[in-house]
Amino acid sequence: MNKLAAIAVFLSLGLTVPAHATVWTFTGSGSSEASPLSFTSGGITITATGYNNSPFGSTNLSQNLNGLGIADTSGEITDTSFIVLNLTNIIGTPTLSLSVYGANTSNEYNVYESNSAPSGPPNGSGSGFTTLSANDASSTFVFTKSSTENYIAIEVPAGASTSSVELNSLTTVAPEPGYYGLLSLGLAGLGFAAFRRRPRLVADSTADPSTAV
Repeated sequence: MNKLAAIAVFLSLGLTVPAHATVWTFTGSGSSEASPLSFTSGGITITATGYNNSPFGSTNLSQNLNGLGIADTSGEITDTSFIVLNLTNIIGTPTLSLSVYGANTSNEYNVYESNSAPSGPPNGSGSGFTTLSANDASSTFVFTKSSTENYIAIEVPAGASTSSVELNSLTTVAPEPGYYGLLSLGLAGLGFAAFRRRPRLVADSTADPSTAV
C-alpha cells in the first residue's frame, strides 16, 4: 500500500468518528419561573415560553422533576395551554429529539412549527403554525429542524381535558470535535504525500536515457 492509499484509508476512518449529543434538560425542583426561560448547553441557548390559550398570553413555567410545564396547570401542559421552544440559535437543520414525559395513548400531544412567535393558540386559524405531528403518543418525538421555522409549539389536543404532558429534554446530534481534527490531519497528509512525490517525478523526467540499465 503506497502512502496516498494509506492516508486515504486513515481519512475514511476519520469520517466515521461517532457523534456526540448536545442535551438541553428541562427538569427542575418544581419552581415557578417567568417566561421566557433560557436553557444553555454546548454554548447554544434556547428559550421556552409558556402560554395560556384563553385569554391568550404568556404565563409562568414550572420546572418539575419530570420536566417543563405550565405553572397555572399544576406544572403540566394541558388542553388549556402550550409551550413554545425558540430554536433560533441552533444553526442548520439538525435532527432533534424531544423527550415528552407522560406521553402515552391516554396522554397525546400535538407539535407545530412556525417562523415567528405565536399570536394565538397554534391550532387556531391564522396562527402561522403548521402541524408536525398530531395526537402523538410517543415518549420521544424526533424531527428535523427547519432552517426557517425556528419556533416549535407543543400542546395537548383540544378537548382532552384529562390529558397532560411535560417536556423533559431536547437533544441534538453534532459531529465530535475529533472528527474535524482527523479530517484536517488526513487532508494535510494527502498534501504532504503529493509534495514528496513531485521531486522524484521531476528527476525521473530529466534523467539521461544513456544511463538507463
